[in-house]
Amino acid sequence: MPLKALDITITIDDQIKDRVLESFCAHYDYQELIRDDQKRTIPNPVSKQEFMQKYITNLIKGIVVSEEAKKASDKAREDTLKKSDGEISIQTTAKLK
Repeated sequence: MPLKALDITITIDDQIKDRVLESFCAHYDYQELIRDDQKRTIPNPVSKQEFMQKYITNLIKGIVVSEEAKKASDKAREDTLKKSDGEISIQTTAKLK
């Protein structure tokens, strides 16, 4: 039976939550200060927690897109090979001297 929804929750203990968040943001290059359209330096309107949440969400989406694209590519290649077997006839000869 298919799932109605998939709920993913990540719980990080209070004792290490700041350490995990800081490490994640440092690893994935979160910027506390960014430049706006007028090239002024401003505080990042995206919080570290929002950054982490969005990054994880985009990671999951990227995995799904990548896998579906690979499956589609593999199927297209297989279909093209099957089709070409009947449509493409190539004769070759080789002579040794």
